[in-house]
Amino acid sequence: MTISLIASGLFLGLVAGVAAGLFGIGGGLIVVPVLVLAYGFDQKTATGTSLFAIMWPVGILGVYEYYKRGEMNVAMGALIAAGMLFGTLAGARMVAGISQANMQRLYGCFLLAGGTWMIAKPYIMPGAAGKNDLKSISSPASTNSAIPLKK
Repeated sequence: MTISLIASGLFLGLVAGVAAGLFGIGGGLIVVPVLVLAYGFDQKTATGTSLFAIMWPVGILGVYEYYKRGEMNVAMGALIAAGMLFGTLAGARMVAGISQANMQRLYGCFLLAGGTWMIAKPYIMPGAAGKNDLKSISSPASTNSAIPLKK
C-alpha cells in the first residue's frame, strides 16, 4: 500500500466523517461512489468496504455531541440499530445473487429516489420539515426518556 493510497483513504474517511457528523450520512452516499468511481472498486466490494468502515465505533464522538445537546432520539436510534443488525445481514446475503451491473443500477435508483424525496418534500409536505413528534420521548432533557443515559 502506497503513501498516496493511505493518504487518500484517510482523506476520504475524514470527508465521510464530516458528512456523517453534519448530515448523518457518509458510507452509502460518499464512500461507496468514491470507491467505485475514483478507486475502481466494483459495486459489491465498495459496499462491503464501506460497511466494514462504519461498523467500527467511528461515530461515538459525534453521537456524544448530539446527545449532549439533546438532539438525539435514543429510543428510535436503538430501534433502528436493532433493525439494522438483522437488515445488514439480510442485505449482505441478498447481494450474493445480484450481478455487478444490477447492483450499480439499484444503487443509482436508491440515490435518485432519496435525492428526489429530499428536494420534493418541502413542496409536497410544507411545514413537515424539522417536525419530530418523537423527540420528547428520549431527549436527554426529557424526564420520560425511553433509555436513560447519564449526561
